[in-house]
Amino acid sequence: MLVATVVAQMLMPKPEESQTFLTVADRGLEPEELSDLIAATSSSGKLLRECGVTEMLVKRGHGVHGVPYALTRAEDLKTSHSHCIIRRAIEGGYDLGLLNIKESEINAL
Repeated sequence: MLVATVVAQMLMPKPEESQTFLTVADRGLEPEELSDLIAATSSSGKLLRECGVTEMLVKRGHGVHGVPYALTRAEDLKTSHSHCIIRRAIEGGYDLGLLNIKESEINAL
């Protein structure tokens, strides 16, 4: 009986652990930026790219306001990336957040 229990536990998939993601919400565009197609698509994704982040997901919107945002795994960020993101977000008026979620649940956002 003990052997069967151990084998069953080994064969069962392990529960997926939550991960922490850094989120950067798009800011409102200035009138002169409205003609810039790249800026209009995702200013949050652009901020992450300019700070050296290579892996991110850009979402169309969330929450009550439906503001587009970008997210990236917090544990994958280098210190220099984090400092750049925080500095540029404060200077540019971006909202930052941390999201603790299972990776399989990201598409539901």
